[in-house]
Amino acid sequence: MDLGTLVIGRTLQKITGMGLVYQNPKTDKSRRTISLPDLVLNELKKHRVRQFEKRLQIGTDSFDRDLVFPNEL
Repeated sequence: MDLGTLVIGRTLQKITGMGLVYQNPKTDKSRRTISLPDLVLNELKKHRVRQFEKRLQIGTDSFDRDLVFPNEL
């Protein structure tokens, strides 16, 4: 977030019998860096604070991955 960019370097896939697995993107074009506007960066920072607060309430053992959006909601 300090650089104002989003780097897409891997994907998270749900694979039957294996669960969630990190993989390389399918194409070279899929690996990319995206510049984020200040509005988006500010909202992501607020979201991150809310996540950390929730982790403290629930307990950090409840989160085994450091994902920005850990579910479909």
